Amino acid sequence: MLEIKVGNYIGYAGLFLTVIAVALLLSINLLLGVVMAGFVVLVLVWYLRNKQKGEIYLRKLAEKLNGRLERAGLGYSRVSALRKGRLIRISVISGYNSAYGLAGLGISWLLLDSVIGVLAGIENFTCVEIEHKAKVDKPFMINERVFADKRTIVYLPDSHSTTGLPKCSVKSLIKNIDGLIEKADQLENEML
Repeated sequence: MLEIKVGNYIGYAGLFLTVIAVALLLSINLLLGVVMAGFVVLVLVWYLRNKQKGEIYLRKLAEKLNGRLERAGLGYSRVSALRKGRLIRISVISGYNSAYGLAGLGISWLLLDSVIGVLAGIENFTCVEIEHKAKVDKPFMINERVFADKRTIVYLPDSHSTTGLPKCSVKSLIKNIDGLIEKADQLENEML
């Protein structure tokens, strides 16, 4: 729960710094400030629409799993549920890959005389964590999207790159989760 609160503060601080930057730009150059303010508003509207779609998806998922939705301020909420005796957590994660960002920056700087390539480092994905009680000494890969460590099975469903939400339907995701719960049962029987 602490990580969500810290994320909220970081999100609100970023929004506050953006408002200050636009205000400073308005005081320096009115035309450029208005253009920047318009751009910020467009990005904010786009983000809030995508967030609303994501919240609807996560709410449906929480209802189907009989779980709860943990609000996260500016970020996506997180789903926690108990299914077939196992704790399941589903999070939409937004991250930044600095190597891709620097490569994108270099290419866009050289070819386009722009810094837009920094956006290449943005990574969004969904992470499904299912707890298990198997004695796993060393983390291993079950398949290309499923990994097992000491306490959890981590599933990374195919996700939209801009929103991070799964490309599959809620029903399909739950079917995959049920399959992973069976896999957790197998692991516990093999490794106890």
